[in-house]
Amino acid sequence: METWQPSTPALTLSNYEQLLAEHKVVVVHFWAAWDIHARPMDVSLQKMRPELDSIAFFSCEIYTAAGEIIAALNGVFTTPTLLCFLNGQHHDTSVGYLRPEQLRAKLSEWLAAST
Repeated sequence: METWQPSTPALTLSNYEQLLAEHKVVVVHFWAAWDIHARPMDVSLQKMRPELDSIAFFSCEIYTAAGEIIAALNGVFTTPTLLCFLNGQHHDTSVGYLRPEQLRAKLSEWLAAST
């Protein structure tokens, strides 16, 4: 059986610093395969990404060796968690499932903070 993966590119130890440096606004979706909220959160993100093209979206599976390190570096302890980075620096964290309207509001807030 194939394991589900989010629709966003993976954030890994090898690309972590480079991706944060390359993009003004980065949102990372921390997820776990067993988390029942990971898929609906990804579906919502997938639908919103086209209208938020100034945000670079990535995902990080929290229960892998690399994911555990990245999570620990950023104080992530549970899923789903969204981290926002502005200009390479941690800006804000959202913990827990967000309904689509809540997610849209949070992403809009982060985008507004980048200007």
